Amino acid sequence: MSEPRSALEEKVVEAALGARGKVVGLVTELVACDITYLPGHADAEGAGRAVEAEVVDRLTAAVAGGPWFAERPPRFRWTEDVVPAEMPPDHPPAVTAVECAALVDRSGKPAGLDSWHDAASFTAGGTPTLSFGPDGIETAHAANERVSVQSLLDFTAAVAVMAMRWCGVAGTQRQGGPR
Repeated sequence: MSEPRSALEEKVVEAALGARGKVVGLVTELVACDITYLPGHADAEGAGRAVEAEVVDRLTAAVAGGPWFAERPPRFRWTEDVVPAEMPPDHPPAVTAVECAALVDRSGKPAGLDSWHDAASFTAGGTPTLSFGPDGIETAHAANERVSVQSLLDFTAAVAVMAMRWCGVAGTQRQGGPR
């Protein structure tokens, strides 16, 4: 390109450069992003419209004045808003999950997950929900997803104890809440 480029345009071109310094491909039609946000950033309706607006404002400002973008202004299309959810670490189900994991010699701690999962839908519907699973988060939902057999057995035992604590056991009186 012979025309001057903005810093952002330079970064786009630089990212498209091959190992020998030649442009191997530059797609100017579409940039797709997966933007996640924390529950505290949801607006009053529980959606991420404020986050969307901030992204549009910042990206639009970043390319403002760029001659390439003057002819090709960015357009934004939001396909879905999957609202995040969280549960305090001292919430009874979270505490019970950690306690039950410890019973099978598994350490754990409440932590955030940087992607959407089904628990967010239940929590958004009014049922506080957490995700609890065997070791292996580093390969979860990937092409090579796997866990060790022992981890799966330990997890199964921990979930069984969680269910007994929350629901009681046939022939016994449930004392209410987790025990």
